[in-house]
Amino acid sequence: HWNCLAVKVQKSKLRSGPGTQFSSAETAQKGEPFLDIGGEDGWIQVQNANGEKQWINLDHIWKPREAMRMSFEPERP
Repeated sequence: HWNCLAVKVQKSKLRSGPGTQFSSAETAQKGEPFLDIGGEDGWIQVQNANGEKQWINLDHIWKPREAMRMSFEPERP
């Protein structure tokens, strides 16, 4: 069961581990989607479309709380 999330800040450093002491080679842009792999201590491990796994600050992401349902059927009076 995978959960999706998106970056909610303009830019966020992607790190090799859960903390600012870990190296950062890449930056995620606002709106960029990831899979949520799991987290610890205010950090979350994410996977991009290429299968690469990195860590991002929990405060920098938006994750839907519930499954969203949409209907395109007109409302009935």
